[in-house]
Amino acid sequence: MTAATDDARGRLQVQLNEKAMMSVRDRASGQAILAPNQQALWQASGLDGAAGCVQPGIEVREVVDGFDVTYTYHNDTGAPKRLGTLYVGGVQFGPIIRSRVFDGDGREALLDHADKPFFGGGNLYPGGLYSPVATLRESDLTIGVSLLYPVLEYKHPVFVRVESPGGVYRRDGANWQVMFRLDADPSAPGILPGETRTYTVTCRFASGDPQFDWLRTLVPYRDYFRKAYGHVQYERDPRPIRAVEVANSSALSKANPRGFTYPEQRSPEVFGWEPWIDTMRAATAQTDVRRFMLVAPTGMFFEHRDLNYPFQFTSGWKQLRAARFGLATLSRFGKELGPGGFGLWWGRCAQVMQGWDEAEWTLLDPDNAAHRAMAFHELDLAQALHASVVGLDTISRLPAWKAYHWLKTLRARYPEMKFVVEPLGADFLHTLAASYVYGTGTAAQVRRIPTGPFLLADFLNPGHETWARIDATNIKREAGLAQHESAPEHLVRRKAVQLANWGYVPILHAHADVRGVFAAPSWDLSIPVDIRELVSAHDDAARQKTNEHAAQ
Repeated sequence: MTAATDDARGRLQVQLNEKAMMSVRDRASGQAILAPNQQALWQASGLDGAAGCVQPGIEVREVVDGFDVTYTYHNDTGAPKRLGTLYVGGVQFGPIIRSRVFDGDGREALLDHADKPFFGGGNLYPGGLYSPVATLRESDLTIGVSLLYPVLEYKHPVFVRVESPGGVYRRDGANWQVMFRLDADPSAPGILPGETRTYTVTCRFASGDPQFDWLRTLVPYRDYFRKAYGHVQYERDPRPIRAVEVANSSALSKANPRGFTYPEQRSPEVFGWEPWIDTMRAATAQTDVRRFMLVAPTGMFFEHRDLNYPFQFTSGWKQLRAARFGLATLSRFGKELGPGGFGLWWGRCAQVMQGWDEAEWTLLDPDNAAHRAMAFHELDLAQALHASVVGLDTISRLPAWKAYHWLKTLRARYPEMKFVVEPLGADFLHTLAASYVYGTGTAAQVRRIPTGPFLLADFLNPGHETWARIDATNIKREAGLAQHESAPEHLVRRKAVQLANWGYVPILHAHADVRGVFAAPSWDLSIPVDIRELVSAHDDAARQKTNEHAAQ
C-alpha cells in the first residue's frame, strides 16, 4: 500500500489488512467509515472459483480524500480466464442510505436493507448505466466509487451495484458495499493467454455539501473520461423538434399495408410529399417549431410487425411511385430548413434487412463490407434529401464499443449529419452523438423520466444534446383525460418549458406553441464552480447558440 505524503494527508486514515480488506477512519474522531466485513477487494467468480480466474496483483494508494485500488491482471496460462469481482466493502452506514440513479438523470433514491441482505437494483455499463460509478450518502457524508478501465480496448461490460451483503460478510454487523462484476457478460472471452490488463477503482469521501458532494467524489472518473474520450464533438442545437409520424402501427390495415397516417389526405404512396410539407409549414406558422423529425418515413411492415420500424428508412420508397417521385420536393424542403432542421428516424438501424417486410434480419457488422454498403445506401439517400439529423433507433443492439467506432465512421462520411442514439447511450457515446430519453411516460417508465437536469451528462459532457420525448398520450393520462380527447396545448407547452429549463431538447409527439422554448445550458447551474471545467469549444458554442436563439 502506498500512503499519502504528510502534506497530502487529509482527515482520513486508510489501511489495508493482510486479507486485502480496507478500513477508513476519521483521524479526528476515530470513527470507522469503512471497516473490514470479510469481503476482500477482489473475489473469484464462476463455478470453478479461483481455478477459472486470474488473480490480480493489488496496489492501494492513499490520497487526501480517499484511496485508489489498482488491479493488474496477467494471464500466463494457455487458456482464457475470468476476471472476478471487485469490491469496496464494509461501509458503516445505517440501514437507510441515499444513492444516485445513473441509468436515469442522476437523482437521489433511498435504499433500505431493513437489516437483511439487500441485492436490489444494479445495472450494466455500458448497456444500462451512463457511467460505471456509484454513490452512497448518509447525512452529510458522501462516498463515491468509480471504475476506470478502457472499455474500447477491453470490450466487455461490467455489472455495478450498491448492496448490503449477507452471511459471513455481516459477521461484524450489517454494512453496505459497492461491487463491480467484471465477468458480467458470460459470452465474453475474458482475459486471453499472454494478455495484461489494468483496472482502477477510485473511492472518495466528501462532506459538508450533500447536494453536490457526490459530484466531487467522481472527479477522478471525470478526469479519466476526459483523457480517454475528450469533449463533446458535435454542435448542440437547443431548438425543440416536432416528431412527424408518417406511419404508425395503429394505422396498419389491408387497405393501408404500410400504416401511413391520415391515408386519405397525406399518404406519400398516393399524394407524394406535398401534403406533409404543407402540414409542417403550418406547424411552423402556428407554433414556431423549426425542426422536424420524420418517423417511419417509408411506412411500417404489415406482416412482420415485430420488426418495426424498418431498417429501410429511405430505400423503402423505391416501391412507392408517388413518394419516390416526390423526393425532389422533400429535398428542397430539407434544404430550406437548414442545418439541424430536417431529420429522419432510422428504425432498426443495427438490424440489416435485405427485403421489405421479410422475417430475416442480421445484426449489423460494421466490419462487413456488404453491411456497410447497405447502411451507406440508406444514409446516402437521406443525405440527398438534406437530412441533417438521423435518429439511430435500437443502436443498443450493437456492443457499445462497436457502436462508438461505427459512429466515428458515420460522422467521417457524413460530417453534416448529427446522429441521435436511442435508447440513452453510455457516456462515451454521448461525445459523438446526441442521446434520447423519455420526458413523459407510463408508470413502468417512471424511473427513467427526468426529474431535473441530466446531472452526470452535465458533469462529464458539458455541451451535450439530449432529447426528451413528450407524448400526447402520456400528457392526457397524467391530466386524467380520455384518450379520444386532445392533449391540452398548455400542458404540452408546460412540459416542454420544464424539460428545456432542465437542459433537454423537447421532441414533441404533440401539438403546442414552442415560441421562446430552448434547451438551457444546464451545466452552468448543475455543476459547482469549484469542479466545473474550463469552458470547452463545444460548451461555449452550445451556450452561445442558446443565447442567439433566445434573442431572435
